[in-house]
Amino acid sequence: MNKLAKTGILALLILAFTAGTGWGVKALDGRGGYSQHSYHQTVQVKQAKKELLPEIIHNPPLQIKSTDDFFIDAQINNLGNGIPIIYYRFDGDDHYYKRAMRKSPSGNFQFKILGAALTGDQLDYYMQVATGSRILATLGDEKVPISVAIVAPQGKTTLLYFAIAAVIGILAVKVVSANKRRKNAELKKEKTRSTKAVAPKPRPKRKAQLSARSR
Repeated sequence: MNKLAKTGILALLILAFTAGTGWGVKALDGRGGYSQHSYHQTVQVKQAKKELLPEIIHNPPLQIKSTDDFFIDAQINNLGNGIPIIYYRFDGDDHYYKRAMRKSPSGNFQFKILGAALTGDQLDYYMQVATGSRILATLGDEKVPISVAIVAPQGKTTLLYFAIAAVIGILAVKVVSANKRRKNAELKKEKTRSTKAVAPKPRPKRKAQLSARSR
């Protein structure tokens, strides 16, 4: 077989191997058949699902009483594997106390601060949801925390003292007014007496004198 014939046969074998479909390549599968694969087909890559981060919902009060326990209550959505954490400090503290929040019967997360611990004029706190060293959500932070005023309610003794002082003040005003009226009445009487004492005696009538002479 000459060289030209060999080249023709080789070309025919190559065409036979690559023929069949104009868009793909045939390859033997495990069952002796042919499978097709196209270089023009796009491979569908599964996109990673968007991560749902936790959401902290909390309505802080404007002020709290120093004699009552304070419950920090927050609703946390999409918690996942996160752990709710509360950071708080009292007026005058230079650091925050770190505690885990517990789930309440209502489904929210809570942390209780005893009224006996509510000293000073202000309470600062902020919340985070974390997993390990990763912070998933935060409400407030160390530099800009949530601040709540601490007020001391007026006790019954204070109100009683205020009522007594008010009654004493009213009585004092009445006594001063009564004394003033009495002094004014006495002055009027004195003026009336002095006017009667200085007034001249009336002269006898002339007709009475003439009648006495005629007798």
